[in-house]
Amino acid sequence: MIAKVSGKCLWVFPFVAVFGLVGPLFGQTTAEDAPSLRSIMGGNSASNQGVQDQLDALIKTTQEARLERQSALEQSPQPGRPSDWIPGTGSGTGSGTGGGDRDVTNDAPGQAAGRSTRSLSEIRERIRILQRLRRDRMMAAPTEQASGIPGGTAAPTLSVPDGDVLQSNPVRLPGSAENSSQAMSSIDDSLDSAAPVKEAAEEATAETEVAAERILPNPVNAMALGESLYRTGNYESALKAFRSVSVDGLSQSDRTWLDLLIALCQRKLGQFEKAQGTLREIANEESTDYPVKAAQWWLKYSEASDGTQVKFSRVSTDFDALLERSEKYVSP
Repeated sequence: MIAKVSGKCLWVFPFVAVFGLVGPLFGQTTAEDAPSLRSIMGGNSASNQGVQDQLDALIKTTQEARLERQSALEQSPQPGRPSDWIPGTGSGTGSGTGGGDRDVTNDAPGQAAGRSTRSLSEIRERIRILQRLRRDRMMAAPTEQASGIPGGTAAPTLSVPDGDVLQSNPVRLPGSAENSSQAMSSIDDSLDSAAPVKEAAEEATAETEVAAERILPNPVNAMALGESLYRTGNYESALKAFRSVSVDGLSQSDRTWLDLLIALCQRKLGQFEKAQGTLREIANEESTDYPVKAAQWWLKYSEASDGTQVKFSRVSTDFDALLERSEKYVSP
């Protein structure tokens, strides 16, 4: 635009045009160009609907897997251990588990899951009771000792005589009279030389170590120990006990029973492949004993639960992905 001012030619640029070019560079926009909250929410509605659809699909898949596992348990109930069945004598004539010890293999997954919450609360309550009893007993011990003294408030303090004091051994070993006489003679000999005293101490240490190793007078029944550990939930120690059982003198029925217990321990410890192989070997045996029927049931249940386990794994993976996405893109 050219204009004449005072006889001179000047170039005049419109301020409106300059403002229109520079304004957007500094982020200045008009009210018509600014996005509204409704437009933002409308643009994200599609993605929000997609997330909701994924959550609904995960919930549906979880419910289907849970129903499949429950139906598998209802269609094939676990065989009950006969009350008169004894390993090595074949199948019993009775049925059920009444009247005898509880079957260590009668732990259906549904029942175990239902008892998990109750057992955990019971264990915690028992621990609190034991801690309270132990604390009360420790506090009452000094009071009981002080009550034996008229007007006393603390346990009596015995004076220690001067000189060397011979302390008695609280553990009474075989031939204690002979050992005491030898100890007295060794003390007398120690006045002349120190060597005999050292030898006597070494002999006493050796005898003490041998006596400490003999915890029980009779050999431990590894099979009974393993069953007790299995009932208490110590599956790792139970598996070690079962594997330490000597199978040389066992009958075929006893070996089958032992293999079943080992397979159940492996399942509890998460060693599913090893347990599956052992259960297949037991199920293929031609026998009517209870361990064979129990192995067939566990094998059938494991095969039915494999599909649901895969579904649960997929649901867990998808749910973790949704959580990561929400933590990354959704502000608090």
